[in-house]
Order: sequence, then structure tokens, then C-alpha cells
Amino acid sequence: MTLLILLLPIIASLLCIILFKKSGFFSGIVGIVLVFIVSYFVDSLQLNSELIGNSLLNTFILTLSALLVIFPGLLLNNILEVNGYNERLQSYLKALPITDNHKVLILMFGLLPALESITGFGVSLILAVPVFASLLGASKASKVSMLSMNIMPWGTLGLATIVGAQIANVPIPALGLESAYFCLLILSVMAVIAVVLLNDGKFLLKDIAFALLLSICLSVFLIVFNKLELTEIAGVLSGLLNFFLFYSLFLLKNNAHLLSEYKAIISRIFPYVLVVLIIVVIRSVLYFYPQLVDLTSIHGVNLKFSLITSPFLAILCVCLLFMKKGSKVVIPFDKTIKACSTLFVFILLSQLMNFSSAIDEIVTILSSQSNIVVHYMTTPFVGLLGGFITGSNLGGNALLMTMQSNLGLSYGDELLFSAIQNVSSGYSVFSSLPIIVLILTLLKVEDSSKLQMEQAMLKFGLKCLIPIYLGIVAIIMVIG
Repeated sequence: MTLLILLLPIIASLLCIILFKKSGFFSGIVGIVLVFIVSYFVDSLQLNSELIGNSLLNTFILTLSALLVIFPGLLLNNILEVNGYNERLQSYLKALPITDNHKVLILMFGLLPALESITGFGVSLILAVPVFASLLGASKASKVSMLSMNIMPWGTLGLATIVGAQIANVPIPALGLESAYFCLLILSVMAVIAVVLLNDGKFLLKDIAFALLLSICLSVFLIVFNKLELTEIAGVLSGLLNFFLFYSLFLLKNNAHLLSEYKAIISRIFPYVLVVLIIVVIRSVLYFYPQLVDLTSIHGVNLKFSLITSPFLAILCVCLLFMKKGSKVVIPFDKTIKACSTLFVFILLSQLMNFSSAIDEIVTILSSQSNIVVHYMTTPFVGLLGGFITGSNLGGNALLMTMQSNLGLSYGDELLFSAIQNVSSGYSVFSSLPIIVLILTLLKVEDSSKLQMEQAMLKFGLKCLIPIYLGIVAIIMVIG
């Protein structure tokens, strides 16, 4: 009963969206109000003025970090739309002698994970959403875009895995490799879901076999590069290798000239390539001048945001380079404010639950069972919950990794439990409200349709988490 009461703010927020058809902003407010009510009546929880202030500070910093990706990302999308880049890329993809489903799958398990692995913060969605929308239509594209966020433990050059390993006091390469083993089944599950979605609920064995081959190859590449201790760039290398491998196979099958086709696609995604190159340059500068990170950082409670490590500068530079004089580019102030207002309330909800000790209490109750098999069932649930409510693999690890690794330590296997947390948190992010809001904002959905699509995407994400959870548990039973 106590567990249900502690989870009430999250459950109520989800019910408001799914059952009562309320907006994400309203539902987040309901959750926040319930955190205060639950904290008042449950003796083990507290929310004084200091803890509320800490929650607001962290929420401001995390919302700012999202705003500085959403605003320039939307602006870049508008600039590329006005200058015809999006149209040229869409026309090129449509003209390729590959079925639309295969194009989508190659992007989902190749180019997009590689891009997200370098940039993080959902930047790959700036490319994914308009391309998928042109190939599939808005409704289907919104869900496929969610599934394209499938490389999270290695996003932002493996940041969540690196920080998670440091918190758990386990070697970074070891955590990367242990996490990669889980991807064999998780990515396969996501591949099958994608195919069923693309084929309107039909199980077409040929498409499923192709999607499984793609996902298994990506998983194997992740295992290989993590085994080689290239944890930071494992996602980048795996995604690029997978993309060019299957892209080349299709081109060769159709007797196309590889070099000219490579030039053609790179020229059409050049603005996105330039974002990546600028980020690489900035990271190279930081390697020699790491003090710049602290000089450009805003500090919260056990977290910090550094402007220079954010994709903001890279995306803004590309915006300025491609902005033409006299072009009628819409500055996306309204959409940014609407998106960030929803993010703000859900981030505040997660921070209030954290500082009130509600998260600690939930984990304590779940970990009070002495049976290790029960922990194999509950640990992934806790990890999924952390990634879902924070909308971040890094945020979920920061919130829960200490407790999860300590639980593993009591059983003599902190590495396995740390990997469970890392993977579970990472593979629930795609279903979280921050990602859904970002996709809907990039889709340019009318306000009259946005609420309905938001509800549909949330339902879809939660349904997808069930087989992902079962897949994680199955792998734990095998390797545990």
C-alpha cells in the first residue's frame, strides 16, 4: 500500500493524460500537487523550503539544458525547410531504389544512433522527424521517431555510462560491455515493434527478418567496440558501420555507383554533418583546455550544466551559416515556450520526488525482498521508472545508480546490477514526456491535434516498455 501511495504522483499524471485526455502540462501539475500531499501525510518524506528551492534550482538548470537544444534545433529545422534542404533530402530518399520501410529501418538502426551518440540531447530527432514524416505521415512518424532513440547508454559519447560507472565504482569499459549484452534482445524487440508499426499491425516475416538482422548487427558492433574498450565512441562507430554496410549492400544490389551515392547523401545531410564536426572540434578544444567546462557551467545540487558541452553552440553556428539574408524564417519562440513549459513541470515532479526522498523509499521497499530472483524482477522496473520520469539516461543513473549498485554489491555482483540500471534507464527514455514533446514540436502538429497525438504516443511508449522489461528480465535470468 505504501508503495502505491509513493507512486501516486506518477500514476495520477499518467492517468490524467491517458484516461482523462488532459495535456502534459496539466497532468504534470496534478503530479506536483500530489507530491506535496503525499509528503505531508507520509512521515518518512519531507519537503521544506530548502528542498523545494533545490528542486526548483535543478529544474531550472535541466529545463535550460533542454531549451538550448530545442530552440536552435527548431530554428535549424525552419532554416533548412525554407532553403530547401529538407525537401532535397526527402526527394533523394524517396528516389532511392529501396522500399520506404527499409529506408526507415536503416536510418533507425544506423545513421540516427550514430548522430545521437555524438550529440545526445535528442538532436538526432531534428533529422529523423521531418524525414520520417515525409515518408510515413505524421502519426506513424511520431512513433517511429520514438523508437529511433535506441542508443541511449552510448548517447553523448557514452556520458550516461561513464557517469554511471563512476557512481557505481566499476570500470567504464566493463559497464559498457555488460550493458551491450542486453542490447541483443532489447534492440531486437524494438526492431520487431518497428516493423509491425510500419506494416500497420501485420507481421511480415521478410521485413521482420531484415529488421532483426539490422538490430543484431548493431548489437554485435556495440559488443565488439565495447570489448575493445572504445566505450565513448562505441555508439558512433556501431551506428555508422551499420548504416554504411546496409546502405552499400542495397546500392550494390541495384548496381549503383557507391562513391557518387555517398557524395549525394552526405551533401544532403551536410548541415547535420557540420553540427557533428563542430561538436568534435569543441570536444577537441576541451580536451586541451578542460577548465573551459567549469568556466561555462551552472551548478545545481549534485548536477551541473555546461554551455560549452551542450550542442547549443554547434547548432547555433550552423543556423547562422545557413541563414540567408531576406529569407522568411520563423523564429520558434512560441513552440519553444510551449515545449519547455511541459518539460519544466515533469522535471519539477521528478526533482520533488527525489528531494522528498520518495524515490529512496520506493527503492527501499522494492529492495527489502531477500530473494535475488525478486530483485531480478524489480531492479529493471526501478531503472525504467528512473529513465521515464527524468527523460534522461544520465538523470536516471544520477538518481538511482548508487542504490542499484549497492544492492548488487550485497549479492556480490555490482557490475550486473549497475548494467541493469544503466540499460533500463536508457531504454525507457524514448517513451518519456520530454522526448514526446520534442517530437511533437518538430512535427509542427496543430494545437487541436497535439493533445490526441501526445496521448497516443504515451500509450504506445508504455506498451513498448512491457516487452522491453520482459527482455531485460530474460537476459538477467540467463547471465545472472
